[in-house]
Amino acid sequence: MINYINLGIAKAIVSNKITNEFITESTVNKNNKLFKNLLNTINSSTILMKEYDVINNIENMQIANDVMASKYIDNNMNMFSSFSKKEINEAHDLLKDFITESDVKELNSSKIKLYNTIGSLISESVDSSGSISKIHKSYEFLIKYLKENQSIEDENDILTDLNENIDIDQVIEIALDKFNAKFSSLNENDRPLLNNIIYGSKEDKKKLFESLKNENIESLNTTETNGVEDKIHEAIEKLNNMNYSEDGVSEGIIKLHYLKQNLN
Repeated sequence: MINYINLGIAKAIVSNKITNEFITESTVNKNNKLFKNLLNTINSSTILMKEYDVINNIENMQIANDVMASKYIDNNMNMFSSFSKKEINEAHDLLKDFITESDVKELNSSKIKLYNTIGSLISESVDSSGSISKIHKSYEFLIKYLKENQSIEDENDILTDLNENIDIDQVIEIALDKFNAKFSSLNENDRPLLNNIIYGSKEDKKKLFESLKNENIESLNTTETNGVEDKIHEAIEKLNNMNYSEDGVSEGIIKLHYLKQNLN
C-alpha cells in the first residue's frame, strides 16, 4: 500500500515515463495521454495548482540561513491557510490514478522523502489538531534541504513549467532518439539483457550488475597472465572499484556484459 499520495510523487512518475530513455513506440500514446490527464487534473484544482507552485519553490531553492529558510517555508504553507485538511485530502485523491507502488519504487528515494515531507506538512499545517511533532520534523527536514540543496532543476522534470502548450510529441521523440542511440549496438542475442534493463526492478538490475561484475573478476583471476600481470591486476582493481549506481546502471551493465563476452 502506498504510504502517501501527493502531487510531487505523481509529477515525478509522469515525468519519468515521458522522458524515460527506455521509451518505446508502443508506449508513446499511453504516456502522451497520461501527461495530458495529469495536466488537466492539476489545472482543475486550485489546491493542486498551489501545491505545484510550492513544490517548485522549495525543490529549486537554496537558502543558507535557518531563520530565512523557516520563513520561506512559512510563506509557502500560508498559501493553504484558507483550505481544510479534508479539502486537501480530496485534492490528493484526484492523483491516485497516476501513482502505483511499482512506479514509486523507481523514483529516487531522496525525492520521495522530499515530496512526502512537503505533502505531509501541507496537510498538517491546516489542521488545528495537527501533530506538532510531525510539523517540527517536517520543518527540520525542509530547512536542512534548503540549506544543502545543490540540484536547482531536474532535467528530467518536464513539468517545471505548467503549460498546456508543451510539445509532448517532441519530448517523446527526443526520448526515443536517446533510446536508439544508447542501445543500437545490442543484437537479438542481447534481448534478455535489454529486457532486464528496461523492465527489471531496481533489485533485479542491482543483482545483474553485481553478478556480471563478480563473473568478470573471477574470469580475470583465472586468466593466464602471459606476462601481462600488471594489466590484469589493474583491470581487476577497476572492477572492484565499480559501484552500483541507479543513475548509471544501464551503462554499467552493458560494459560488464561486453567485457564478459570478450573474456569468454
